Amino acid sequence: LELPHGEPGEIAARAPWVARVYYNREDDTRLAKIKDGDSFWHRMGDIGRMDDSGSLWFLGRKNQRVITSQGTLYTIPSESVFNRHPDVKKSALVGLGDRGHQQPVMVIEPENPDRVRSKNDQETFRRELLKLGEEIDWTRDIREILFHPEFPVDIRHNAKIFREQLAVWAASQTTPGGPRDAGPSRGRENRPGPPLWPLRAQSRRNRQGRFGGHSSNTSRDFRNPPG
Repeated sequence: LELPHGEPGEIAARAPWVARVYYNREDDTRLAKIKDGDSFWHRMGDIGRMDDSGSLWFLGRKNQRVITSQGTLYTIPSESVFNRHPDVKKSALVGLGDRGHQQPVMVIEPENPDRVRSKNDQETFRRELLKLGEEIDWTRDIREILFHPEFPVDIRHNAKIFREQLAVWAASQTTPGGPRDAGPSRGRENRPGPPLWPLRAQSRRNRQGRFGGHSSNTSRDFRNPPG
């Protein structure tokens, strides 16, 4: 089903070099391959949208969307807003709770450990990040910020952020009345904040450089909303 320009949907690809089947994985083949005459489309598992110029904008993995009672948040455009801060090394959007009523949480790996040494330092940093989020329509409702010393990454690539593990960690950091238990109308100002992760004195730099690694931390273009 082809969607109108501007509407987010799953990206599908077709080309002579795309494999027709997954080896010995018939169920996965049926889910991912869409027959189209003598050819087929491969479902990528990624969400994107096509703009009026024909450019395809990547929004993130389908299974990593955060679906709240107000709408859907996508990882790449959401994280790129917070990556504008010079003291953010990496960021990762995760959702706590049931799909459809998830609480969005932005997890931050700081570039500068001095920003999170004390609770006061952390709260100052958090306020700066929330102010950035308030400037953009699709991140305005992200009101929870957690700090993590070093993001887990997918062992196959050693670069892609393992958001599923971070979601489990984020849930473990919340207290009763925190993001996991909060209703959609309850904000941070009405409840105690989550415990804060103790950060090491030294933060290992990304070997690929300040902006190396996963594309979610290199995309910084805000000219187009996620749709």
